[in-house]
Amino acid sequence: MPLRPPTLAGETDESGWVVYRADDEGSFIRIHMFPTRFFPVEKPNAMSAPDNHELAVIIPTRGRVSKLRACLGRLAAQDLRPESGWEVLVVLDGPDPESDACAREFAKADSRGTGSERHRLNLRVVQGPGTGLSTTKNLGIRSTNARIVLFINDDVLPTAGFIRAHVEAHREGRIGPAMVLGHSPWVVHEPDTLFDRLIRETSMIFFYDQMISPTGEVKRPADHDWGFRHAWNINLSIPRESVLSVGGFSESITSYGYEDLELAWRLSKRLGGAGLPVLFRPAARAHHDHRYTPKAYLEREFHLGRCALPFAKAHPGCARDIFGRDLTSAAEIEYARQFVEHESWAETRLRDGYDALERVPASTVDGPWVARITSSLLSELMWLKRLQFRRGFLEAVRAEAESTSRAA
Repeated sequence: MPLRPPTLAGETDESGWVVYRADDEGSFIRIHMFPTRFFPVEKPNAMSAPDNHELAVIIPTRGRVSKLRACLGRLAAQDLRPESGWEVLVVLDGPDPESDACAREFAKADSRGTGSERHRLNLRVVQGPGTGLSTTKNLGIRSTNARIVLFINDDVLPTAGFIRAHVEAHREGRIGPAMVLGHSPWVVHEPDTLFDRLIRETSMIFFYDQMISPTGEVKRPADHDWGFRHAWNINLSIPRESVLSVGGFSESITSYGYEDLELAWRLSKRLGGAGLPVLFRPAARAHHDHRYTPKAYLEREFHLGRCALPFAKAHPGCARDIFGRDLTSAAEIEYARQFVEHESWAETRLRDGYDALERVPASTVDGPWVARITSSLLSELMWLKRLQFRRGFLEAVRAEAESTSRAA
């Protein structure tokens, strides 16, 4: 049952959030009541979460059975046995019988993997309504009593010490509660291409190259706060009570791209106390088994641009902090139009070279000049990236205008 709002007067900030304080006898010292786009704060329910675990791994998935099987296989080979106090929740984003059956196999009796022990997982499958990633993750949060929730992609391959590293990071007590980001380097596929290498070694998607050197040296002290823009749910653990205190993931965000950063933004600025920092713990290592092609990468940018406008309208404060400007302004929309109109002339020439990168061996660029060469290539790629992002953004502007016209 949702907690009833206490009778004490609330405090309202500029976002319209109302903060109520419960009395000293309540289960929570502070209760946050949010607009309906966030799920209501609930008491942990022993009926829905049968055991009190230290950590719950939450894996949202749909239709990627081979990736899920590989991920669960690695979790079943952890050096911290499941009976030590951790569980796995596979949360299905809609009906998915094959993923359901695959996950349940790992909840059966112990078996032996190739060359190493595979433990029976404390695993539960949770069926979601199929209404998007945020809803799916929130369902996972509701379904556990664990002190820590660890969000991972279904296409990561955790190393043997992965769970232990996350648990120990939250036991450090350096600066109180924190979001803990693990290290998720890209899996190297064969034949390794120059495009693969650019994805791995630059900030084309993630910013790990700014956080850790190729030889494993972390570039900031252990207590450095990397900021909410580094809180990627590919490999991130957070105290569950902290997630509940800000209302969980925003269910107005139905597709991937911004839901993890938006939650982290609220956690970093949460009311009634200091925000949570983002700490980096490279020992919590889970390789990312996802290979982008040049075409798929630009399709991703178009998608992010198309989602950026509704995201900025629903979450203006977070969007301004991510993009550094107001995407909803008339000036920004006009700038995007001008950029696409005047900068598309060189696209054909650049695309030829860009697409060829997946046919060039990664070893072609090596030696003392590698950093300068990859930096130069990245500059060219960023132009195409921005062009596709703004095309997606303008597609959202057009769709919104058509919707408004039909409703008039």
